[in-house]
Amino acid sequence: MIEQIENVLGNSHFEAYWGGPLMGVIFAAIYEKLKKPPSNSDKIDSPPKLLEKLKEERRIIIQQSTKIIIKEKNAASDDSGAIIPIAIAGACLMFLGVAYLHQISHALYTFSTAAASFSFTASILSYFGGRFNTKAWWLHTIIPALASIACFYITICAESAISPDVIKYAQDLLGEQSLNIGLVISGAIKFMQNIRADYVQYIMFDLMAIILVACSSLIAFMQTTHYIALTNATGAEESPWGWLAISTARFSKASTILLLFLLLTLAYLGANGTLYSFLHSQS
Repeated sequence: MIEQIENVLGNSHFEAYWGGPLMGVIFAAIYEKLKKPPSNSDKIDSPPKLLEKLKEERRIIIQQSTKIIIKEKNAASDDSGAIIPIAIAGACLMFLGVAYLHQISHALYTFSTAAASFSFTASILSYFGGRFNTKAWWLHTIIPALASIACFYITICAESAISPDVIKYAQDLLGEQSLNIGLVISGAIKFMQNIRADYVQYIMFDLMAIILVACSSLIAFMQTTHYIALTNATGAEESPWGWLAISTARFSKASTILLLFLLLTLAYLGANGTLYSFLHSQS
């Protein structure tokens, strides 16, 4: 894990596109707000109460008109013809996922590291600014930071779970040619034909873990974004931070935290082969 962290932090692309801009945005956008202790009225406010207060101050009224359109189908459609295209599409996605596993993993390493850095920086600034006066404020920054670290570790497990020989075989099928539909379909068919059926199922769970990690990383990042926006939007009626805080409020709910924990758990069980072993033990 240390080696992956060093590779990410020492990567020039990370420093150029993530590290430098990230620090600039963090310190420029939130330092002015976080360095100031909360007012007496804010000290008693928990994040949910502060969000409601912000809604009242800005008097945001969202009107949605819902139109219910019922479409009746007179004849039942035959879905049997869609099975083959769906199977081919699934095989192509799996084939590309294996062939580009290292690139996908590196992207997740970079995003997880950026999200964790973002969360920890916000936590430190908030702590010295006197913002952490309730447990709710701690949870708003600590949980996404820990979730980002978990995403980093699970990505390591998922990348190392698939045999290097299988990854190289998928890459060899693509060769040095430019990607096109014909190449991907033919490569996917050869890949599925030459890999054992049970190992294909194992790969499915591993790639599922990669997808769940990506979703978890995004949720953790949005949770931190909500915290930063909520902190900066306090009493700022004309600031776009208020709109951002309300737009990302769904990520601060307890149900979202529970969902994040569930996704990370399933990702870990899929990456280390537990789900695959459990399902095969039942058959």
